[in-house]
Amino acid sequence: SETEQIAIESLLAGGHRFRPFLAQLTYEAYAGAPDPDISIKLAASMECFHKASLVHDDIEDNDHFRNGQEAMHAKYGIPVALNVGDLLLGKGYQLLLECNLPPEIIVAIYQVVSTGHINLTLGQGAELIAGSENTIPTPEQTIEIYKNKTSAAFKAALLAGAVAGKADPESLALLDKFSIAIGIAYQIMDDLDDF
Repeated sequence: SETEQIAIESLLAGGHRFRPFLAQLTYEAYAGAPDPDISIKLAASMECFHKASLVHDDIEDNDHFRNGQEAMHAKYGIPVALNVGDLLLGKGYQLLLECNLPPEIIVAIYQVVSTGHINLTLGQGAELIAGSENTIPTPEQTIEIYKNKTSAAFKAALLAGAVAGKADPESLALLDKFSIAIGIAYQIMDDLDDF
């Protein structure tokens, strides 16, 4: 459909693709014999989730360009862009469900990803509310926003891949800590680049 074509356009637009790469890396690192189909679906689902968040973020921030290209809402209008973002979220969950993994692993991955979505929206919400109230968050509040907004996406990717690969609890705890650090560092770098 035309909506799916716009979603594909969004997926093929620029970006670093860190999150799908991290999901693939952790899956392949922990799976004894990684299944290429699972690896691809994990990566594609993480990219769907990430691109959905970017489509919505561009609307919220009134950014008309993303990676040098016209943002979805600037090109197609806000209603279409919101719908495409929602389609990408649904497709991400569908791709995870299509992974040939035991049901308990799928449930654990859904828990990781849904928690990531909740935390991402809480971080984004705090940033949006601060902006609408013309308040400048303290450094501590800023780090908390980064932990929720950006680290959540890294955590979802790293842990989803590790859970799919049946990583041990100690490894999952280490990846959890690493995701917080990498998310904060990434967001600081991104904000400095914007500045």
